[in-house]
Amino acid sequence: MQNISITKVIPLLIVSLFLFSGCKKEAVQQTQSAPAIVEMMTVKQENAPFDTIFVGIAEGSKAVDVRAQVGGILRERVYQEGQYVNAGDVLFVIESDTYEAALKVAQGNLDNAKAQLRKAKLDYDRKSNLYKTSSISKSEYDSAVASYEMAKAQVETAQGNLSDSKIRLGYANVVAPVSGYTSRANYTEGNLITTADVNPLTVVNQVNPIHVTFSIPATTMTSIRLLASEGKVTIADNLTSTLYFGDGVEYPEKGNIIFFDKMITSATGDIKAKAEFPNPYMAVLPGQYVRATLDGYTFVNAIIIPQKAVVQRQGQQMVIVVDQQNIAHFTPVELGMNLGNKFLVTKGLNAGDRIVIEGTNKVMRDNSPVMDKALMMQKMSAQGKTQGQAKSAAGQGMQQGQKQ
Repeated sequence: MQNISITKVIPLLIVSLFLFSGCKKEAVQQTQSAPAIVEMMTVKQENAPFDTIFVGIAEGSKAVDVRAQVGGILRERVYQEGQYVNAGDVLFVIESDTYEAALKVAQGNLDNAKAQLRKAKLDYDRKSNLYKTSSISKSEYDSAVASYEMAKAQVETAQGNLSDSKIRLGYANVVAPVSGYTSRANYTEGNLITTADVNPLTVVNQVNPIHVTFSIPATTMTSIRLLASEGKVTIADNLTSTLYFGDGVEYPEKGNIIFFDKMITSATGDIKAKAEFPNPYMAVLPGQYVRATLDGYTFVNAIIIPQKAVVQRQGQQMVIVVDQQNIAHFTPVELGMNLGNKFLVTKGLNAGDRIVIEGTNKVMRDNSPVMDKALMMQKMSAQGKTQGQAKSAAGQGMQQGQKQ
């Protein structure tokens, strides 16, 4: 092997270092100039509904205490706790011996009163005829009339007592006042039940229709009312609500707002609203957490953008506006109402502007090149189809050549 002179090696090393450094700088420049792949949207100025979703809780449209109307020993609980019952279904049975006996006494008293009435009627008829012929005195006739009237009154009293006894006997069967789901029983068989008991026997929750109560920030409602006074929000005559389950599935029945509190809850700063929904299939149950909207407010000629499009930069709220050359510009905006996962924009954007809504963290500085992800996917799909067609044509050409 021949010895290589050091004077020849050093120049070669220097040239190699310069070449490597130049390649590295070129690669960095290419990386820096590569456009960031982002998702964009075109800003629209349009009438937009107030569609913020609020957390709510379902409750029965009626929660009715089931109480005993007569006292006695609780003999039987007929229903299963938590069972759905119809209005009029028997839920509890109170010992009825006393009331059955009272009914028999009342029936006997009525029979006796009717017998007395028949006797008094006969006496009255007889003395009435005698009085007409002046065979008896006026006082004897008056006495017969009074006895007859008294007998009629006693029959009416006895009939009333009999009706009351029947009602009290009927109350021994405690029935559901409304249709709905029962709660647990507060008393078991063998307990002495009175009409003065503090706790009800049970509670029946009527679930068709079902009510949903939800809270709206007072600041939100204040902003809406101010915008409405300026003509920037319209309000429907009847406010409605859309219901969503926890998994995001929309409930098919629409609800009506039946209550809007005029007081602010001091502890939370919220306003309570209540919506009523048809619930024929019992899909919504009391105590169930759901999500609900307040429908009927519409923003007029509004610009609304996703919250994720807003970035904080230099102490300002900004969005990234993309020009026709796909160059990104950080643009200050003024935001109005917070609409759940959206913002109402009051200044800084115009209809037709393109803004970045996904990938804002990829845009590191102003005047950076960007590329719309959707447009890029379309181009890639078109290129794939073109390449596929070219390969198919080439394959067909080769097959024809082999045949020849």
